[in-house]
Amino acid sequence: TVVSVGDGVLTARTVSGIIKVPVTADTSIRLSHRPDAGPSDLIPGDLVAVSLGGQDGGYYADKIVRVPLKTRNKHVPGKVVAITDTHITVASTVPAAAPVIFRRAQNTPVRFHRGESEVGVGAFVIIGAVRDPLTGLISAEAREINVIPELESIDKGTSGGPADGVDSFNQAKIVGIFEEIDKDGNWVVNGASISIGPSTGLDEGLTVGQTIQVHAELLRGGSLLARRIGRAANGEEVAGETKLEGVFEGIEPLTGDWIISGLPIKVGTTANTDGIPSLGQTIKILARLEDDGSLLAMEIENRLDSDYSQAGSAPLKLQGVLLAVDEQGNWEINGVKVAVDRSTRLEGSPALGRTIQAKAVRQGDGSLLAQTIEGETLIELLPGNRAELRGSIEEIFDDDSMVIRGILIERSILTETEGDSQIGDFVEVDILIQKDGTLLAVGIEPKDETIQSEFPRSSPVNVRGIIDRVNPDLSLVVNGIAVALSALTDVKGTPVSGAKVDLEGLFNADGSITARNLVVRGRRATLGGVEARIDGLVEEMIRDRSGKSGA
Repeated sequence: TVVSVGDGVLTARTVSGIIKVPVTADTSIRLSHRPDAGPSDLIPGDLVAVSLGGQDGGYYADKIVRVPLKTRNKHVPGKVVAITDTHITVASTVPAAAPVIFRRAQNTPVRFHRGESEVGVGAFVIIGAVRDPLTGLISAEAREINVIPELESIDKGTSGGPADGVDSFNQAKIVGIFEEIDKDGNWVVNGASISIGPSTGLDEGLTVGQTIQVHAELLRGGSLLARRIGRAANGEEVAGETKLEGVFEGIEPLTGDWIISGLPIKVGTTANTDGIPSLGQTIKILARLEDDGSLLAMEIENRLDSDYSQAGSAPLKLQGVLLAVDEQGNWEINGVKVAVDRSTRLEGSPALGRTIQAKAVRQGDGSLLAQTIEGETLIELLPGNRAELRGSIEEIFDDDSMVIRGILIERSILTETEGDSQIGDFVEVDILIQKDGTLLAVGIEPKDETIQSEFPRSSPVNVRGIIDRVNPDLSLVVNGIAVALSALTDVKGTPVSGAKVDLEGLFNADGSITARNLVVRGRRATLGGVEARIDGLVEEMIRDRSGKSGA
C-alpha cells in the first residue's frame, strides 16, 4: 500500500514493514484508464504491484501497477425466468433491473442446498461470476450455480430501524474464515453455521478462505440469519479516505460533479469507473478528501443487486474517520458533515480519530441527517463469535439458563451479572456463540427500558469509552464527544479523566449526549492511578496465618 511518493522514492507498506523503492524517469506507471500516468498520480492508500529492475548493483522500480480495488468475484442472486442447456436467465432482486443472461456449460457446477433438487424456472439461485478487472463489467459466463430455497423476508419496517434491517436489540457479529457452504446452503464462518437468503446483503468478491464479517440476527431457537456479509476490515484506515454508497441522481451541468444521494462527488479522468450509471441506480464509491474539502472519486462501482430509488429519497451510506463535532453539532466524517438528533440510532462507541459508519438522509435544506451511526461495539472488540441481545427475561430454569425473546441463553459460574436477575427484568446480554451453537452469557446487565417509552421517537444512545476530560461544570468529554449530566442522571462511581465508562442517554440538537445512566468502570474511578488486567491461570493462593488470602 502506498504511503507516499516524492523525491524519486516510492514509500509503501508491505506485510514485512515499510519499504522505500527508487523511482526513475524510466519507471512505467500503469493506472486503469490513464495511459500517461506518472508518479504524482499515485496517492496514499493505493494498492500497487511493483516490479524491480537492477541498476549499478542496486534496485529501482521498473514497473508500478495500481491494482483496482474492485473485486473480481461477483454473486448475482435472483429467480430463474428461463433456462436452456446453454444459458440461464435470472431476474435480479432489484425490481426495476433487467434480467441477466449467463452462459452455462455442461461442466458448470450446480449445487443444491437445503433440500432443493432441481434448477428450473422459478427456482431461486445465486450465480457465481467474475468481473473484468479492466472494464469492471460482469462476465456472461456462469462459474457456478447455487440453488437455495427462497426464504421469506422479515419485514423490519422503513422508519427508525437500524441499518440493513438488523434488529439492534438482537444482533450478532461473526468475524472469521469463510470455511464452506454446507449441504443445507448455510455459510460456515469461524465454525458458526449462518443461514442466508434473498434478503441477505452480499459484498462482492467473497470466496472460501477469506476473512469475512457477518452481521446477523438471532432467531428463536438460537439460529443465525445473515443480514449483511462483507470482507473484514484490515484495521488500516487511510486518513482522508471515504467509502460511500448512494443513489446516482445525475451530473451537475456547471461543475461536472456526480450527485450521489444529494452529495456532490468530483469524478476525474483517473477514476476507475463502470461507466455512467442509470438514474436511480445505487453505486459504491471510494473517494479521498481534497485540500478544498471536496471529495474526489478514486473507484466507482455500479451496483446491479440493489433497488432503484427516486432522487432525494434514498439514504447515503458512508464510512470514514470521525474528525470532529463542530459548533452546530454536526459530526464530520472525512469532510462530510451529518447532523444528529434524538431519532439518530447510535450503535457501538464512536471516538474521534476512529472509523465509523453512518446512514444519512437529505433534509429539506440540503443537509444530511444521520439515521444511524455505527462505531466499534463490544462484540467487535472481544474475541470469538459474539452476539448481543436485549429484552425481558421470560423464563429462568433450575440450571440458571434463561429465555429472552424466545432465545435460550446459558449461564456459567464465569457469567458476570449485575444484581439478581428476575423474570420480567429488562437486560442486555453479551453472548459467546459456542462451537456447538449454544449461546453462553458472558455478561448480563440491567438496562433502562423507560427511556424509549418516555421519548417514543428517540433512539437510546449507548457508549463505552474513556473520559477525556471532566469540565468545571461537571460535564464530560467521552471519546471526544460532549456528555452532559443532569440532576436526573444516575451516576455510579466517580468520573475522573482516564476512567472507563458506560453511558446511556439521548442525543441533543447540538450533537452532544445527555446521559441518563453513567457507570464508571475500574479502580481508577475511586483510587486513581493505573488500572491493569491480567488473564491467566491461578497458579498459587497465598494465605496469611489467619487463613485469609493476600491481595
